Formats: sequence, structure tokens, C-alpha cells
Amino acid sequence: MGRFDTLAAFLGRVTGITLIRDKLHRYRDRQRLEALVARKTELVQAKRGAAHIQRERHRLQAADGERTLKALAAVEKRELQSLEVKRGREQRIKDRAGHVHMPALTLELKPKGRGALVRKAQNRYKDTLRVPEERQARVDQAASPSIDLQQAMQDALGGAVAVVESGGRA
Repeated sequence: MGRFDTLAAFLGRVTGITLIRDKLHRYRDRQRLEALVARKTELVQAKRGAAHIQRERHRLQAADGERTLKALAAVEKRELQSLEVKRGREQRIKDRAGHVHMPALTLELKPKGRGALVRKAQNRYKDTLRVPEERQARVDQAASPSIDLQQAMQDALGGAVAVVESGGRA
């Protein structure tokens, strides 16, 4: 067998088939190598482009996040200022709202407003300690026997009429 291999090799060398076969193999290897290098270069470029796009996306997201945080900080600052103004206003209203006749000075318009006070001030401001005493006095007065004034007057005049009739002698 070795002899046929060597004979085939000899004939291939003499006829030039081995040379053509080797050239063909080198050509195909060169094409595959160039295709491999081209594909590798394309992959590297694609990865660089994707990395650049991702860096830009992250930069834009970071800028957007900073803008959002800045806007939220501004909103929070406005809300805190508004809250302080509202608290101050409520405190001033609370300080002014001590008496019935003192206006609250708010800008809120209510449908009816405050009704007129028809009771006299002397009835509105009573000493709460005297109320039971006055009530007891009224109860005592109601419990006392009623006096017929006409009868009492006639009794008093009757004695005076008798004195006049007797000539001043009682």
C-alpha cells in the first residue's frame, strides 16, 4: 500500500495535480481567514457602536434623572413655602378669632354668613354663678302665697273708712 501511495504521490506531483490542489487549499484558507477577520471586525464595530449607544442612553437617563430630581426639589420647596404661608395665615386667624364680635378677616365667602344676634347683651353675658340663685328666688316667689291686692286695699281702706265715720276716733 505504501507503494501505491507513493506512486499516487509521484503521479500527482508529475502531472501538477498536487500543486493545483495545494493552491486551491491555500486560496480557500485565505478566503475563510479574510471572512473570519471581516466578521470579527464587524463584531468589534457592532460592539463598539452598542457600547456607545448604551453610554449615551445612560448619560441621557442620568440627565433626565437629575432634571427630575431638580424639578421635584423645586416643587418641594414651593410646597414648603406654601405650607409656611398657610400656617402663618391660620395662626393669625386663630389669634384674631378670640371674641364673638371680632371678624375673622378671611377671604372665604360663605353662603349665609353669621346671623344677627337678637338677644340683648345683658342676656348673653350672664354670671353663671348667679343663675342658680335667681332661679331659686323665682321658685321661692312662686311658692309664696299670692296676695289679693284688692282685698288688702279694701281691708286697709275699710279701717280708714271706719275711722272717718266715727269722727276720727278709732
